Amino acid sequence: MGILRETRQRVQERIKEKKQDDRWQRLIEQSVLFDAEWYQSQYGIEKKKAARHYLEQGWKAGYDPSPHFCTRDYLDGHLQIPADLCPLVYFLEN
Repeated sequence: MGILRETRQRVQERIKEKKQDDRWQRLIEQSVLFDAEWYQSQYGIEKKKAARHYLEQGWKAGYDPSPHFCTRDYLDGHLQIPADLCPLVYFLEN
């Protein structure tokens, strides 16, 4: 019974995380600070995958979402941002 409960809890947590990631992706896509065409031209990521890439990997690699938002500068100036949170998401939600 304990293993089943733990497995169910993990699945529920992952579903919650996926919904949060999907919400954040939409937030990024709708922002004027994200430019999928520019992101594709700079980093070679398909436009339709650009927002998800930035959310999951790009910001960690120091990629910028557009020429109007510098990921590294924002992180350097906002040390309170949790280490696992995309800085553009933090900016847009605060």
